Amino acid sequence: MHSVISAKFQPENQLQSSDVQQQLTRDQNKSNENNSNQHSKFFRFDSVKPKVDYISHPTVYPDYRPLPTRPYTEHLPMSSTLGDLMERWDQDDIDHPPTPFVEVLQHFEYSDPVQMEAARAFRDAEIPFKIVNVPDIEAAAQRWDVKYVGDMFAGKGDIRGSESGYAQKSKDNFFLFFNKSAWRTNVFGPYPTGRVRWSFAEWANHARRADMEGLEPDAVHYYFQAGTAPTEKFDKKKQGFISRDLPLFSSPDSNFFSFSPEESKGIQCRFGERGVTAATHYDAGRNMVAMIHGAKRYILSPPNACKYLGLETERKHPAFRHSMLNFGKINLARSSTTMSKTERDALLLAAQSPAIETILKRGEILYIPSYWFHYITSLQMSAQCNTRSGRGSNKGTTEFGNFDDVKVCR
Repeated sequence: MHSVISAKFQPENQLQSSDVQQQLTRDQNKSNENNSNQHSKFFRFDSVKPKVDYISHPTVYPDYRPLPTRPYTEHLPMSSTLGDLMERWDQDDIDHPPTPFVEVLQHFEYSDPVQMEAARAFRDAEIPFKIVNVPDIEAAAQRWDVKYVGDMFAGKGDIRGSESGYAQKSKDNFFLFFNKSAWRTNVFGPYPTGRVRWSFAEWANHARRADMEGLEPDAVHYYFQAGTAPTEKFDKKKQGFISRDLPLFSSPDSNFFSFSPEESKGIQCRFGERGVTAATHYDAGRNMVAMIHGAKRYILSPPNACKYLGLETERKHPAFRHSMLNFGKINLARSSTTMSKTERDALLLAAQSPAIETILKRGEILYIPSYWFHYITSLQMSAQCNTRSGRGSNKGTTEFGNFDDVKVCR
């Protein structure tokens, strides 16, 4: 498949443009001013008051289904398209969600052994679901205030492991992850995102302002990321705060969430501010995603939807396994007379993809099977960590597809 070069990557829209650099400088100065106030550095995530608090937003849940039976579409109906979801709730209209929000994923209560057995059956059948009210995640939430996390990343805590953290910036709310060494600027244009030398406290202050002031989608956005080494779990003396605070993800022994620890790639954490949107992509590993603070909107599409999504399938491509399309432009593509034909056609094709959505809230864990596509928007200041446990069966499911669908992608 040929690359789809979004208008985002045209030279006039780049991070290097003078207007964006001026805005970036203003943000940096404002952050430095805020950080001179000690109280601004030590706030708790849950003290931030966004315009809509999605943790408490009215939600309707599906009827409980204890065991998956064929066809699996009875448990996970693919009755909507990506275009439908964007039309009902525009990606950039964060302050006006559907009310109530209707969940379609099965939710299982962690404290109920019967429900956890049902969750295991869903996991083994490679069907997405969520686990709610996980005490370890709530315990991490209580510990993870801005000062604690900031001190840990700065090496001022009681332990230090392999975790490292850094901030990235984008000219707007869309973040494409790419292999920088393979990105040729003469082909793809300037880099779509770049790193900025911000501490965690600086990022957190910007994220708090984003919630309080309602950061616009076309403003510069920041995303803080961190990860641990896969080997850290096997030596407690080398574990840092992420592994210590998330024992369900860092245990050397198999458990429901990290059920193949020898195949784990470590723990990856993403700290998002209002509007930050990660391009759709798939992971080969079976993915458990824990929301420690805040909330994110996940749009999931099955492997057999690959042909719609503009995926980069060539391993040498800098965005391999990702789509370069900003689905937030789907509604614009329906009426735009200025968008390039290439981008408009690609977005209108993506609009036909089968899709479901869920709001992942504090204290919940989302299971994403191998090769399922996920497109993620941070709805408010958030902290999310995930771990992957080896690949699922390449056979996948008849209903939703498998590895062959993402490999061939047509």
